[in-house]
Amino acid sequence: VWDVSTETCVPLPWFRGGGVTNLLWSPDGSKILATTPSAVF
Repeated sequence: VWDVSTETCVPLPWFRGGGVTNLLWSPDGSKILATTPSAVF
């Protein structure tokens, strides 16, 4: 994910899951939703 304030790429943490397959921003741009097909995220 790109951090606009620092202009750097920031990796999302991964917790024994199947990886992130979809990222969606909230309408106001303050939050991000990460989805995975795995039963464990």
